[in-house]
Amino acid sequence: MSLLFNGWYLDDGILCGNPDDLTKAFPIIEKFGPSINLKFNLSKCLLYLPPSSDISNPFPSTTPTSFEGFMLLGSPIDPPDYCASAIQERVEKVKAILCSLPDLQDSQYESTLLRSCLSLSKISIAICTCPSHYISDALPCFNCSLATFISDLIGAPLPEWSQLRSSLLGWFDGEESCSAAYLASVNQLKDLMAEILCCSPPLSDHLTSSLSSVALAANRSD
Repeated sequence: MSLLFNGWYLDDGILCGNPDDLTKAFPIIEKFGPSINLKFNLSKCLLYLPPSSDISNPFPSTTPTSFEGFMLLGSPIDPPDYCASAIQERVEKVKAILCSLPDLQDSQYESTLLRSCLSLSKISIAICTCPSHYISDALPCFNCSLATFISDLIGAPLPEWSQLRSSLLGWFDGEESCSAAYLASVNQLKDLMAEILCCSPPLSDHLTSSLSSVALAANRSD
C-alpha cells in the first residue's frame, strides 16, 4: 500500500490515493482505532472523486461522496466555484446571526460577540488557505454586513477612517487581508509542502495573483 498522502489531526484524517490503497487502509484504521478510543464510522467519512476522474466508487453506496469539493478543518478544497460557494454560504450564516444579535439588547455583549467569533475570525482559516481570487466576491458582502451592524450598534454611520481603525481590532477587513494572509500561510508552510511533495513547491498562478494584489494595495508595483 502506497498512499499519496496520509495526514491526521486528532480524529480528523485525510487519505489520498487510488481506490485499491484506500480500501486497504480502512481495515487498518478499524483495527487500530479502538486502541486509542477512535471508532471508525464510514457514514461520517467523505469520499471525494475529482470531476475529471473516471474512477468508479469502490465503497458502499451509503458512503457520502462528493464530486465538487470538500471541507477540511473548516477550509474549502478544490474547484474555485466550490470554494466561492462555501465561503458565500458562511457569510450568509454570519449575516443571519448578526440580525439576531440586537435581540440581546446589550451593546457590550453584542460588540464582544462580534469581535470574538463573528467577524474576521469566522473566515480567517479560509483566507489563509484559499487563493484570494477564489473568494474575493464573497468578502465585500462580508465587510458590508459588519459595517452595517457596527453602524447600527453605535447609532451612526461608520466613517471610512473608523472602519480602518476597526480592522486593527480584528472586526474586519477580510477583503484587504486575504491576499497577504494567503501569501503568509503558504510561506510558513513551504518547508512542509516540500517535504510532502519531495521537491520545492512551484510558484503557482495563485501566488502570483495574490502577490500582485498585495503589491497593488501597497502601491508597490515592483
